[in-house]
Amino acid sequence: MTATKYLSLISARLEALQGQLPQLDAAGELCAQVIGSGGVVHVFGAGHSRMMCEEAYPRIGAVVGFHPVVELAVTYFTPVLGGSGLRQALLLERIAGYGELIYREADVRSEDAVIVFSSSGVEHIIMDFVDAALADGVPVIGVTSLAYSRVAADERGGARRLADVATITIDNQVPVGDALVEVPGLAQRVGASASVLNLSVMDSITAGTAAYLRAAGHQPMVFASPHLVGEVESSRQFDACLASYETRVLKRPRVS
Repeated sequence: MTATKYLSLISARLEALQGQLPQLDAAGELCAQVIGSGGVVHVFGAGHSRMMCEEAYPRIGAVVGFHPVVELAVTYFTPVLGGSGLRQALLLERIAGYGELIYREADVRSEDAVIVFSSSGVEHIIMDFVDAALADGVPVIGVTSLAYSRVAADERGGARRLADVATITIDNQVPVGDALVEVPGLAQRVGASASVLNLSVMDSITAGTAAYLRAAGHQPMVFASPHLVGEVESSRQFDACLASYETRVLKRPRVS
């Protein structure tokens, strides 16, 4: 069965992520240091990578201190054609300067960190965001595919890659072209891998962050499931998380 083939292939890729454990651990430790010191970890990605921003926060099991940076113009393309269509989003990803503008509007501070998701790791929107962060001395956790980005960089005449400049580089194990399954008589592979692999990376970082925060004596604020702690306690923790998020991310004092 084709479904069995996909599950087998994606399982192998997930197993390969075990080779990134040192980098995943370092990413969790860095995020804990930032959040424990009162900073914010901004999570950015264009296209389908916006899902990782939402996986970081807000969702069940997420830790206060992560800030999803979602630019609708390059992530909301579900109309496909017409207004807010796919052609516009793909064009915007390649416009120089747009990524830096997104970075500036996210109000990233020197005490913060950023996580950037991009398997191809070469588009202007990604590299401009990353370059702006590094210029400000903000550490960058880059989640990318070494194999995929190598091909993408060659196709752009040796373009710089996220993997080349990130403070911590995590190879998400996404193959060139993303999709996994070959179907007889079909020229293109089907069954995307990047979402499953990147979401696994993000949740691994979240778990590591929580563990390092506790080891440092901090009590991370976590969105709790009502099915685990009950409706009353879940509601109390939900309100507490949002109040903390508002203070930490939305209402922290502006810098001059």
